[in-house]
Amino acid sequence: MARRKVFVVGTTILGLLNREGILIAGDSMSWKLKAKQANPRNEIKVHRIGGDPGYILLAISGSNFMTDHVLVTLRNLVNEEHKKGRVMTSGGCARDIYNFLNTDLNELEASSYNMPKDVDYNTFECGVLVAMFEPDLRNVCAVRRPGLYLASAEDWDKINEFEIDGAGYEKAFDAISPSYAYDKEMEDAIVQVEEGMLAASKSGGSGGIITID
Repeated sequence: MARRKVFVVGTTILGLLNREGILIAGDSMSWKLKAKQANPRNEIKVHRIGGDPGYILLAISGSNFMTDHVLVTLRNLVNEEHKKGRVMTSGGCARDIYNFLNTDLNELEASSYNMPKDVDYNTFECGVLVAMFEPDLRNVCAVRRPGLYLASAEDWDKINEFEIDGAGYEKAFDAISPSYAYDKEMEDAIVQVEEGMLAASKSGGSGGIITID
């Protein structure tokens, strides 16, 4: 079985930990871009991830070295191995993800990001898996929109058997660990992001996972 790189991210992490997190699209993205204009010291970096135009992912991070290291490594994995990227994040930001993936990089860097109100999800074929984290239920459920590249039904069954909360989250991840493998370097690099994701979950925020396979 081919190895699969896994990166735990969250739409809420950047807000909770300031520069200690990674934001992959998400419902807090536009707020962060506006914050850059208000506070020049709050540096926001925009990374273009991916080579195949059909599977380009864009990521925003702060200026923290470790999070930048994760993003650069992720970008290199996609570019060098020519593989797809998938994002799982909160269901409420599906529109943000669509527009984020279809917005010119220069426009994002200029902090002039505006979300169109009319999104045709039938033409949404960005290779993105959108999932929803429910803080009250502490679980993850897939949002199966047209054109999306979905995880296997078996993986979702294993994830949904567990509550995504503390030890429950670990059990869920262990259940799919044969398919989602870390290497030591990346495990060390993202441990703080994992902790931030769990903290966000427990505080009622949202989290997610990005995989390169």
